[in-house]
Amino acid sequence: MSQNIHASSTKDASFDDRHTDENHPYDGSGMAQRKCTDLPCLVIFFAYLAGMVAITKWAIENGNPRRLTHGFNYQGELCGVDAPVLSKPLVYWCGAGGVQDNGHPVKLDTQFPICVESCPQSFDTEMACLGVEEVKVSTEGEEPYVTRVTEITQSTIKQMSYPTMEFSGMYCVPHFIKEHVLGDDSLTMQLLGKDGPLGSTYKRLAGAFGGLHRCWLVLVCAIPFAVLVSYMYLFLLRFMAYPAVIISLVCLVLSILSLGIYFVLGEILEGDMLVKWHETNFLFKMFDSEFAGTASKVVGIVFIVLGCLLACGLTAMREAMQIAAGCVAAACECMFSMPAMLVQPAIEAVTKVIVILSLLGGLIMLLSTAEMKPEMMDVKGQIVGGLRRTFTFTAEQWGMTAYYVFGMLWLTELFNSLSQFVVAYAVILWYYHPKPKGFGPSMPLIRGFTVGMIFHLGTFAFGSFLISTLRGTRIILLWISRAAKAENNSVAACIAGCCACCVTLIQRYVEFITKNAYIDVAISSTSFFTAAQNAHGFITSDSGKVALLYGACYIVTAGVVLGNFLMTGGLTWLLVTSNERWTDSNSAHYVENPYFVAVLTGCIGASVAMCFMVIFDHCADTLLYVFLWNRSHGHNTVSKYAPDSLVHLLDYKKISNSNGGRVAPREDSQGIFGSLTSFFDRDAASKKAPEEQQSLLTR
Repeated sequence: MSQNIHASSTKDASFDDRHTDENHPYDGSGMAQRKCTDLPCLVIFFAYLAGMVAITKWAIENGNPRRLTHGFNYQGELCGVDAPVLSKPLVYWCGAGGVQDNGHPVKLDTQFPICVESCPQSFDTEMACLGVEEVKVSTEGEEPYVTRVTEITQSTIKQMSYPTMEFSGMYCVPHFIKEHVLGDDSLTMQLLGKDGPLGSTYKRLAGAFGGLHRCWLVLVCAIPFAVLVSYMYLFLLRFMAYPAVIISLVCLVLSILSLGIYFVLGEILEGDMLVKWHETNFLFKMFDSEFAGTASKVVGIVFIVLGCLLACGLTAMREAMQIAAGCVAAACECMFSMPAMLVQPAIEAVTKVIVILSLLGGLIMLLSTAEMKPEMMDVKGQIVGGLRRTFTFTAEQWGMTAYYVFGMLWLTELFNSLSQFVVAYAVILWYYHPKPKGFGPSMPLIRGFTVGMIFHLGTFAFGSFLISTLRGTRIILLWISRAAKAENNSVAACIAGCCACCVTLIQRYVEFITKNAYIDVAISSTSFFTAAQNAHGFITSDSGKVALLYGACYIVTAGVVLGNFLMTGGLTWLLVTSNERWTDSNSAHYVENPYFVAVLTGCIGASVAMCFMVIFDHCADTLLYVFLWNRSHGHNTVSKYAPDSLVHLLDYKKISNSNGGRVAPREDSQGIFGSLTSFFDRDAASKKAPEEQQSLLTR
């Protein structure tokens, strides 16, 4: 094992004494003296953060996020944004080519849209449309000295409206049927068909995001609901770990299978039941009937196959789930013994949501500072105006955007790192609190947060920088691979894809080592590379059941996250499809696409659950790590500190004979960080941290 994991015996204590004496003072319950680690990284991080603040300030002063989604009128004015049309946020296309017997226009004048305050729902609303241009040519003088004057006149004329419905919160599209779904008439297909100007995935997503302001209350309420569900699940795990794991995973499989059956029901339904199914299936509100029917069938089959695969997988993983339940029981005992640990996930979830939304808001502001010009688009010979715009970024704006995006990744990972350290610090304090533990140590989270912010913020900045760099590299390689496929360059796509896979594997390894390195930092107060080397060597030194248990809670984590996604999203869907506040098209809170809102709130719920379960998982891993630490320092003292559930899970037994149970760490198991440590800290081999310098319980 590496240098700073010191298990050597003292002058007056032999190896046998340390490992056979159940009350030996050198049992690993000490910390190295605190010192500031990785200070150069901290200075660089603060400098980078100052740059992000300056960019955000500039973006707020010069940007407007509505410029990214709202459409233009024929005069180039941005509906709902520019001063002349500030109160008219919707784009409406006037009729052209005359009127049919049923009152419908023959076609739409897609080239010259106008801005309106609300979408007309009848044939009797007067609209100010652009008339047909008149060209008058006059000549003066005699040949060959002739002056020709061409006069083009195009005036605004009064035109009666046609029934429309609001689409994506920004456009008025034809709507001539009773049901609140998109029709299959030619005018609707002219805009919303798979080849229409509003039929692209980007337009639909941009429109869906643009209409979220109407249901902000639902999005906000999704957060406390997800927190409540996560707490309920934690209590279930505390008192009935294995049944809770099984029931949640079974419910997850049944939910996926139910969704699959729902999407394929259209193949067997007829009459009124089929009409009702069309009205409730969100695909029929976004696409034409033919495409929506095919897509629904494909989605249903995918869900059914996925549900069957999960069912088979769960059947084959019964033993793994029993092991996971054991880890869950130990982690729950730790968390419920420290009331502060039950509050930490909620605090982290709310903090992360606020930080991520704030960072995304700054990015949107920054992107909206680009110079935008309206542009006509040619859709199979049809000239369409009001939708396309060109974004022109200066070199400085491109640089600021790249700088800001990397900073977003860095800050997000830094928050994760700080959270992991605080949890590890609290769990170590609790572990070394002698039995009976009661409510454990006082203020563990505050103490961990204070120590982390004062002494180890540079280490967190360094570890999060490595992960964010790998994550950013992976994203770039995946983008290159996708772009190469679009250009039919299969060789470049294959190379970029392979590189992305390699970077992903490295990223996963670094994330694993980094998480455990922060545990070592909490104990040894070492720099990042030394802690990473220690963590790798310490974990790989044990080839028994402990090594197999690392990450065992992943099954539970996946079940809780997916379950929270389904519960939050499902409740949102019921709410916005059954309450007139969100179903009435005349309401200011009307939700046009409830399924998009349901998926989005489901993602919010899953993110909140992830905050809970990441802490839960890290708590379990920290218990395993500190168990190894305790056992390597004083084998028989484990029963003095380790929770009974962990002792039984790991089949721990006391030793009595000389060297009978010694854990012999391997000095050569340093991992990829070993050489880096020796490079950055050439005296590491000669450094020995003072043993048991200070008790954890008195810090």
